[in-house]
Amino acid sequence: MYLKIGATTYKVVPEPDPRTEKGNECGGNISFQDSIIKVDSNYSKQKQMQILMHECLHGLWNYLDIVDDEHITIKLANGFYGFILDNKEYIKDIMKEDEKIKRQGTT
Repeated sequence: MYLKIGATTYKVVPEPDPRTEKGNECGGNISFQDSIIKVDSNYSKQKQMQILMHECLHGLWNYLDIVDDEHITIKLANGFYGFILDNKEYIKDIMKEDEKIKRQGTT
């Protein structure tokens, strides 16, 4: 899977027991140099998706040049993940509207 964050496309790689740059255990990490997001494949699929949301927020902070605060990233990732699950119709409406705008722009 690939995800685009800002101007960068990241390859998402499931990997057992990923490590931080300092060698510490982690559930996932994002490499801005290599454009790779690693997610611990030992976790359930749901937990992997939550970790991926967390790493994407790190990517957004980097792209937007916002100070990255791990405590805030954890809370926002969990909050956004739950929001998406709880509001599927809203998410579908966003996607439908985006497709409509794209079609209008190509005619």
